[in-house]
Amino acid sequence: VEVIPFYFIVNTFTLRIEMSPSRSFNLLKNVISSSRNMNLVRHSSDDVWVYRRSTAEYVPKYTERMRDLMMGATFYWMFWHLYHDWGHIVGEYEYPDPSKWTDAELGIPPDDEE
Repeated sequence: VEVIPFYFIVNTFTLRIEMSPSRSFNLLKNVISSSRNMNLVRHSSDDVWVYRRSTAEYVPKYTERMRDLMMGATFYWMFWHLYHDWGHIVGEYEYPDPSKWTDAELGIPPDDEE
């Protein structure tokens, strides 16, 4: 089997692949050549980015009241069901009755054994 050396020549503006006998190197060469002459365009709005502050100058009062009402109703519903239907969280199964367990199940040796 003859080993063919692969080497890359990196120029300042282009990346040329000198020897490319495989298909993947040809694909790489096509990707590099197609991505070389791309225009960079900013795809964002003209608004200024603001941290922890609303960019809207006016928020109607009814939207704030509706937001608080919906949040209150949601938390009321969650805590009501956590208090009254807690079986959904811990599981709804019968708690075992300890009076029905035998000494062997509890690991207690028989009375005649010393």
